[in-house]
Amino acid sequence: MAVLIRLTRDLGQPVRLETLITEVIRTVARRPGSASTRDEKLYLYRCVSQIRKALDPQRGKDTELLTKDHGRNSGYQLNLSADAIDATRFERLILDSYSLGQLHAMGQLRSALDLWTGRPLVDVVDFGWAGQWVAHLEELRDLARSRLIEHYQVAELYGEALDLAASIVRENPDDREARALLASLAGRGTATGLNRRYPTGIANTEITVRVGDLLAQDDAHLVIGFGDTFETDTVDNLIVSRSSLNGQLVHGLYAGAHEALDKEIAAALANVPSILESRTDKPSGNLRRYPVGTVATLNQANRHIFALAYSRIGNDNRASSSLDDLGKALSSLWPAVEYFGQRRPIALGVLGSGLARIDDQEHPALIELIVSSFLQYQAQARTAEELRIIVQPRDADRLSPGAVETAVLRAIEAHARTRAD
Repeated sequence: MAVLIRLTRDLGQPVRLETLITEVIRTVARRPGSASTRDEKLYLYRCVSQIRKALDPQRGKDTELLTKDHGRNSGYQLNLSADAIDATRFERLILDSYSLGQLHAMGQLRSALDLWTGRPLVDVVDFGWAGQWVAHLEELRDLARSRLIEHYQVAELYGEALDLAASIVRENPDDREARALLASLAGRGTATGLNRRYPTGIANTEITVRVGDLLAQDDAHLVIGFGDTFETDTVDNLIVSRSSLNGQLVHGLYAGAHEALDKEIAAALANVPSILESRTDKPSGNLRRYPVGTVATLNQANRHIFALAYSRIGNDNRASSSLDDLGKALSSLWPAVEYFGQRRPIALGVLGSGLARIDDQEHPALIELIVSSFLQYQAQARTAEELRIIVQPRDADRLSPGAVETAVLRAIEAHARTRAD
């Protein structure tokens, strides 16, 4: 079983014979050493033979499901579908859910969580190479449960959200964050009051405030805030936290390959003036610095993502911003949305409320600034039929629906007075 699981870890790729002996056979035998012995190789061959017979009883050693690589680094390659293995299917279902609408995403996340029947990879728990894989699967499970609870809240399925949160607390009774979430869901009431549409007085234009998941707004283009160096690296959560919106973007839409996102951003900004920092001054992260207000338009299959630099990243990778920076960035954003967006809805979070927290401004004040900026441009050129402001579920409880409503209406009324004058 251990040999099969190790081959599964590198599904579709050859695993060297020496690697299998060192990481599996020798661990089973609890025998240190460097050079492979004849007995170790024979034991491995017997394991491979048994796996082949189990996978393909009719063809046995001639099966294409487990093949031998006869190259310079001889080894074996497992050629199963990812969905044939619970661990890899579990991972695919969760990551693919980011590209689905809310209803389909909920179903897919439930299917993934149904595969979880206990601690994963128990047969190889003592193998060093399995530790990172187990940690990754456990992290994905936590992420899937968190996202499913968020989807339930958006759909106002509070009973399902409460049941899932209660199961998390039962597993982790000392987890304060989980207990706080459970208490919040038990007393849920204010979040639903935040969900509202507002007419603006401009033809075919409305403002929507909604509690939910920004990345799940599959019918809209997205705006995602960045710093002026467009950081994407989530390794060890040192530069970008994996749980942040930017981290979710990397892992949800780019399967964790932040280098691919870096390349897309660099290509989109090829003609934008920038400054190159030195590695001495900035020990980690991206070195190329762009002006605040820079917009990188990233093309997805069915929508655009507008990566907007509205904060400044220090050489210690800490973000800072101001109301002036946010206002400048928004003024640069709307022309890009007009050019690429084809008047489709545009969705964004409450920019400035995260790690780049602006002058201790609360959500209503930031929402008012975003709405005011949008309406000012919308009156001159049709940008989008809907501006959709997404409030994260974890922020919903501490927001007053009345304060948010007042902020939106104040921006709309101020714009109406300006037009009348």
